[in-house]
Amino acid sequence: MASLCVWLMVTLCTRYVSLASSITLAVAPCIVWLRVDATSALILAVASAIAIAKHRANITRLLRGEESGLRFGKREG
Repeated sequence: MASLCVWLMVTLCTRYVSLASSITLAVAPCIVWLRVDATSALILAVASAIAIAKHRANITRLLRGEESGLRFGKREG
């Protein structure tokens, strides 16, 4: 539930789903460490690092300002 809250807050604040997903992947092991145990957090940290590495292209587009953001409401044009 805490990870969902992190994802939702980042998505609503930035309108970038990929950024929210990457931040949630980075924060999730900390949440698990605080709420579950260190072994589970370590396993999740490794899985998160792999997932973030697999999404390098999205992160590069975000840094370049080329990633399209989430739109709310009607589309113009």
